Amino acid sequence: MRCDVCGSGKQQDYLRDLSGLAGDQLAWTFANTKRNEANGAAFDAAELLAGNPQRFLALLSPAKYGVGKTRLLACIINAARTAGHTAIYTTTADVLDYLRSAYAPNAEVSYDGRFDTLRNARVLALDEFDRWNPTQWAQEKFFQLIDYRYRNATNLLTVFAANSDISILPGYIASRMNDVSNYVFVLNGQDVRRVRRN
Repeated sequence: MRCDVCGSGKQQDYLRDLSGLAGDQLAWTFANTKRNEANGAAFDAAELLAGNPQRFLALLSPAKYGVGKTRLLACIINAARTAGHTAIYTTTADVLDYLRSAYAPNAEVSYDGRFDTLRNARVLALDEFDRWNPTQWAQEKFFQLIDYRYRNATNLLTVFAANSDISILPGYIASRMNDVSNYVFVLNGQDVRRVRRN
């Protein structure tokens, strides 16, 4: 049976809608993003992994905001979806809301369906990873999600961004991020939101 979203441009429409990006973010690419001394190593790793989605990539900026983490996440998502991969950008708090909404009486997609979408996306970018309420339920769900993606990291890329040091994250996440096969970068550039754009 022919897939409803493949062929004649429908696949790219589907991947764009699934991506979680909106407005200008849909146009952010590595080609139109500035690589500089502060983000160079992270930029190179992000571009490399976007072309071959696998492993974990963490972009951290303890107590610093606006250093370009979200832009790099969007570049990864856009590169992956252009290549035809399922790629999702979301904040961590929104993941929990997305899963909780499956319990609503009028939910169109089951909890299992929602969880599978996140678990099996070829690229999953979790922004603001340090900003969520670690209730027992939330910790359990994140452990299931992160552990599955860690065990399948040869075929799945998971990207994290946070304004914190890795040490404040739950131990089960920090341990997996610190695996020597994964990538962790600390960005220390200036707040790009304060730079005048011409």
